[in-house]
Amino acid sequence: SSSNPIYDITVIRGGIVGTSSARSIQNRFPGKSICVLEKESEMATHQSRRNSGVIHAGMYYTPGSDRARMCVEGAAKLYAYCEKHKIPHKRVGKLIVATSPIEVERLHALYDRGLQNKVPGLCLVSRDEMKQISPHCEGLEAIWSPNTGIVNYPDVVRSSVLISLFHVSTVSLKSLAKTQVRAFAEEIKTRGGNIVTNFEVVSSSSSDEIIELHSRDGRNVKTRKLVTCAGLHSDRVSRSVSQNVASQQPSIIPFRGTWLTLKDEYKSMIQTNIYPVPDPAFPWLGVHF
Repeated sequence: SSSNPIYDITVIRGGIVGTSSARSIQNRFPGKSICVLEKESEMATHQSRRNSGVIHAGMYYTPGSDRARMCVEGAAKLYAYCEKHKIPHKRVGKLIVATSPIEVERLHALYDRGLQNKVPGLCLVSRDEMKQISPHCEGLEAIWSPNTGIVNYPDVVRSSVLISLFHVSTVSLKSLAKTQVRAFAEEIKTRGGNIVTNFEVVSSSSSDEIIELHSRDGRNVKTRKLVTCAGLHSDRVSRSVSQNVASQQPSIIPFRGTWLTLKDEYKSMIQTNIYPVPDPAFPWLGVHF
């Protein structure tokens, strides 16, 4: 019935990955009915909000890999999307700084990798050139990536504008008030998709190739296909909706990050993103500004 439809495809979670996945599915299969389920009262409140907001240019990933290709292509598409739909963003660039001879070697290898990945605009800069970009930055040599930028990712997901520091620094408040921001969630709804908030999936049942998803408050959604994009809750959601044995379930390996904010009198010291050269012994990018 129309009051309790059976969707062709349902996506669990309404963050940047869930909404972009739903939007892509709509592009590829415009005749399919789509539903996005979000457990919070609004979209993009978890990992989509709790990140550095960087638009990465793509120099870190193994040449020829899907990740390398998608990062470079995705950055270009994200800039185009933000420009088309008036979503505030800034191409502030990034310095990757070597502070020792061994890091200079790694820096050159990273630069070669970036060239293989066809990252636009990459160049090696000397200490003097580095200081022209960011006067307080200290190091021996650096990669300058002019195509690295920042965006407030919840704005890419949600149609309502959040007045953030990024907005105030890029667009006047008066022009923001006049701007109707079109974001992923709004596109999904415009194309006939349904977005259901406050729907926390806790269990599922299936029969006749129909999956029925049950929320904590007793509501149900029926679907033929299911895509889960639940971030740090991916393991819990998978256990609640999948019949796989435990060894086939995904597991989360958490890393804790700590965020600090520069005092106002020191914020002028940073003109761009500043990153260390990655240490191959660790699976993260190190302390960065």
